[in-house]
Amino acid sequence: MIKLTCYTWNSYLPKQGLFDSTCGYHALRNGICMLKLLNENKIRNKNYINDIKSTKNYKLLISESELEKDLRNYMGIYKSNKLCKQDLLKIATNFHKLNYFFVSYLDEKILSKEELIRLEDIKRKKSYKICFIFYVNDINLVKHWVPVVLDKIGNDVRLHILDSYSYVWFGDKKLNYLLDKLYKNRVVKCSNDNLKGTIIFSVKNIILVMIYIFFIYLFILGLENKVNKIQ
Repeated sequence: MIKLTCYTWNSYLPKQGLFDSTCGYHALRNGICMLKLLNENKIRNKNYINDIKSTKNYKLLISESELEKDLRNYMGIYKSNKLCKQDLLKIATNFHKLNYFFVSYLDEKILSKEELIRLEDIKRKKSYKICFIFYVNDINLVKHWVPVVLDKIGNDVRLHILDSYSYVWFGDKKLNYLLDKLYKNRVVKCSNDNLKGTIIFSVKNIILVMIYIFFIYLFILGLENKVNKIQ
């Protein structure tokens, strides 16, 4: 029986802007960074979070300047405001082996036949680390790529959610769908943060919109005063 534990890093990551259309690049970057962190460091079960936070990789993961550098590197390979699955895989091949890297729209097929075979081969191993980047399309209002990393040791699976947009939290229906496909029989040791995450996401973006509106108002007011003085 799989025992699933969740770690949500959304609040620690450099933020993606409200009208920023680079979610695919953010997803790639965060997924690759966490995979490298787990693969390049000895993370002990008893001190899991502290060991992660003490690594050099973690400092790079939460660094704004490192994020900007990584985004430039990714965009140097392929630049688009609407990255599809093949675009993400094309960029990812330059930075990480694709054996343990999957991109999915989470439709009925989830993955291609070849990818499913590769995934099943990985799942037969006692321990592995894989990254999934999945697509969210909520009634065409939010179209977004989200990265998660799964760190399996024996029957223990640690799920890392790494959404710079803070849109997906544990309990999200798309994420639950992915986990159902990966681990049908599991004991979940995670709190459902979906409602809390939705509130955080909504409040944060409402405040940002109000700030934008306020500055636009000040700009228009200043422009009117300038025109009145000229007249």
